[in-house]
Amino acid sequence: METASRRETASRPALTDNNPYLGPQPFQEKHESIFFGRVRETNDFCSLVIARGEVLLYAQSGAGKSSLLNAGLIPRMRVKGFQVRPTTRVSGRLPAEITPGEISNLYMFNALRTWVDSPLDPRVLATKSLGDFLGLPPRAMQCVDASAPDDSLETENSIDGPGPGNEEARQSAESAPRAKAATPHTVLIFDQLEEIFEYYPERRKDRTNFFEQVAEAIERDPHLRVVFSIREDYLAQLIPYLSILPEGMKTRFRLERLRQANALAAITGPPTTLPEPRRAFAPNVAEKLVEELLKCHGVSAEGKPVEVPGEYVEPVQLQVVCSSLWRKLPASVREISCENLKNHGDVNEALSTFYEDCLKETVAKVPGVKEGELRKWFGQVLITPSDTRGAVFRGHEETGGIPNAAIAVLEDLHIIRKEERAGAEWYELNHDRFIVPIQKSNRRWFLKQGPAVDIMRRLEGRAEEWVRSGQPKTKLLIGVELAEAQRWLRSPEAAELVYSPNVTTLVSVSSLEQERRETEQRQKQAEAERQRAEEAERQRRETAHAHALAEEQQRRAEAERLRAEEQHRLAEDRASAATRVRRLLLALVGVSLLALAAVVFAWMQHEHEDRNREQTEQTREAKITNDNSNLGQAVALKQAALSKDPRELLATLNPASLNHSAMFHITASGLGYSDRQRRQVYRFEIWPERSSIPGVAFISYRFVNSWTSRVAVVMTGPSENFTASYNGWQCLCEVIAIIEYTDVARAPTIAHFNMCQGLGAPWPGTACK
Repeated sequence: METASRRETASRPALTDNNPYLGPQPFQEKHESIFFGRVRETNDFCSLVIARGEVLLYAQSGAGKSSLLNAGLIPRMRVKGFQVRPTTRVSGRLPAEITPGEISNLYMFNALRTWVDSPLDPRVLATKSLGDFLGLPPRAMQCVDASAPDDSLETENSIDGPGPGNEEARQSAESAPRAKAATPHTVLIFDQLEEIFEYYPERRKDRTNFFEQVAEAIERDPHLRVVFSIREDYLAQLIPYLSILPEGMKTRFRLERLRQANALAAITGPPTTLPEPRRAFAPNVAEKLVEELLKCHGVSAEGKPVEVPGEYVEPVQLQVVCSSLWRKLPASVREISCENLKNHGDVNEALSTFYEDCLKETVAKVPGVKEGELRKWFGQVLITPSDTRGAVFRGHEETGGIPNAAIAVLEDLHIIRKEERAGAEWYELNHDRFIVPIQKSNRRWFLKQGPAVDIMRRLEGRAEEWVRSGQPKTKLLIGVELAEAQRWLRSPEAAELVYSPNVTTLVSVSSLEQERRETEQRQKQAEAERQRAEEAERQRRETAHAHALAEEQQRRAEAERLRAEEQHRLAEDRASAATRVRRLLLALVGVSLLALAAVVFAWMQHEHEDRNREQTEQTREAKITNDNSNLGQAVALKQAALSKDPRELLATLNPASLNHSAMFHITASGLGYSDRQRRQVYRFEIWPERSSIPGVAFISYRFVNSWTSRVAVVMTGPSENFTASYNGWQCLCEVIAIIEYTDVARAPTIAHFNMCQGLGAPWPGTACK
């Protein structure tokens, strides 16, 4: 076996400067380090692929399936004369020039696009089957004897002895006949086949057709080799499709995660197989590095966190640590000693750097995601207070508050992994070994934030003291302190930091308390203004009444004077007439009659004017009485709205008092924090459409059943644009608005409306049950 391994290693390109630990390298070569820990598995797997038409490779996430394919299987199969097409996947973003409806099978379309060497109109592939794309002859034209032996396919390594591969599949591969063909056999590799169950659920019928096309291609070309690679937790979902394939995927190969011996081979293999080794490990140095990589965190029987040696080494961690070690070593070092490992191969530091690189790459790829937000997620969600791994449920759009787009990037970087539990998807750290490096990196990052951290610590101290003392109102933030805390919570620095939830609660409660006090102050001011307005109106009415009485008295005195003057003139006329009575009897009678007629006419005219004045006074007194009644009605309505049950009040109102034409605007703006029950707090505002209430002077709002806010009544005028507001976590189903008008002769009216209905979905469904 050792000879065979060296012979195959020599057939691969020399690693020299493309050593996987020395920096960027082609995709195939970045898997070389893990391949050296899989030499035996690679031999077994290659033999299975050569012998069988279809082979299923399965393993846990991150176990190194891609490394085995790219660094092990593909180079060896090509050395043996096989035509190996690049690994392909069944998912991908569709080109802009084609729609899903034009494609007969989305999964096969994505796979075929990988194998197109030159730019091609995607519509050419939209309806092609796998067999037609490969140019295979129809089934009727098959004339190759697949049972004849073919020495050209003979492998150098037998598949015997213990190994992580499936023993039954290995025995089947040994006893299977080898095919003969004049042309190189084709090998197709479908990597990450679990994507056929994760993508395009609306095209689930394409899954059956996908396997039917693979089966047809195998039947059309008996020398075709097909390799499927899938995560172990998706094996059960393959069962309905096994009967479609000719061999039913009976040949399977399970790849274990790296054990201690494999990890040691992966570390020592690449540098020792160089044509001119530049570096080698001193005795027991590589073993010590593997021991560090095996360490993981757990909980003892007493419930305490402990560090114990694990069973497996994560390939990602191995590559990260070795790559960091190679970069940091001085060029003059030829043998890696324990001192070199201590100074340049610190596992925690290498994993911390890898963690930071993953954060930066995620922030760069996903707009809107901040580094501090990701650090909070890792430090508080994926790591428990007991310093163990935590799991978080994957939601429809977010996972623990992080967008799923960012989760996908982190999963591709292999710093987290997905597990299926009870039909749901959960995420956790790839390995316990990441816990300490992540915590160490987070502490360093937060210390660099400067004054923002000082403000955070001061607020956390105040919040802790407030909670410890029973959350009294006397220890709430007020004035400048509250304004500073609110500005800090809205600042970008706060969004990047991890602070206690008690801080948000303290600021939220302090804001509500300050708003309550301000509301009470505004109500007191409004009540004082109302009383002053009422007093001024009373004095105005009294002054107007007194002025009207004085004018009336003056008019009556003037009328009396005129009557006295008239009587005096009449008396003089009578005396003059008496002296001339005898001489001018006939003339006197005529003059007397004329005078009498004039007096009667004047008296009747005067009486008419008196009646008109009395009617005008009665009308004015009635208007004053009506104005007083309207003001009293406004006061009575507001007192009733504040003291009575709103439904009883609305039921007993005169229909004329209800204002059906008044319209109100309602908004709800998120304040960016939650209350102690984790309910999102909003700022709700209500104001009228001025054109629907002409001549409005004041509006008093009654919040009915205000179980979301401590504010029950708000009175507003033109200076506040008749706007009422409160902070709470829910809208109200009933609001009563008492409308007073600038024309005191106009009686006040009441508007009754549903605030949640005005906001629209989703408020009515959640608040007005």
